[in-house]
Amino acid sequence: MASPAPTPSAAPASSPASGSAWGYGLATVASDGTVLDTWFP
Repeated sequence: MASPAPTPSAAPASSPASGSAWGYGLATVASDGTVLDTWFP
């Protein structure tokens, strides 16, 4: 006999960590400004 599937429950969302980040990368951007791809070496 199989056990019942677990009941999904909502967990409280945690706040994102405050702060910032930066880096150098190469982005491929479409003519309308949409970022298609980004590479960070």
